[in-house]
Amino acid sequence: MRVWQLRPRDLVATFLFAVAATYFGLFKVGVRVPDLGSVRAVAAVVLFLGLAACAVGSDPSLFKPRPSTGLLIQIQKALGYAALAIGVVAIVFGSELMLTALFAVTAVLWTSSTLRHLARQPIESRVAHPRRRGVHV
Repeated sequence: MRVWQLRPRDLVATFLFAVAATYFGLFKVGVRVPDLGSVRAVAAVVLFLGLAACAVGSDPSLFKPRPSTGLLIQIQKALGYAALAIGVVAIVFGSELMLTALFAVTAVLWTSSTLRHLARQPIESRVAHPRRRGVHV
């Protein structure tokens, strides 16, 4: 039996994204939280939660000084930089269009990262065949 499983850090990242999505959705339908109901405040919250989800959900080995490989990783890095720039513009100018773009890029990043993590080799296969992954017993 093949078991596809997200790691705990992926679940925390999903929770953080869900909070950002809920907050953004409430803002779009007109619900305003006192002191946090402006475009700038919502952009800051979405940007902060997106950065937190990225930091929590990332593989710790990615922080080692080595070149990242893979086209998807390179695209995600570019989208991450774009999200940061869009978030800063949304906060500085209070642009609702930029806030929407920030949320859209954040959603694409979360979705692609989660799917990439789900697509890795299932847990049973890693345990049953440790030599395939370069692990020598």
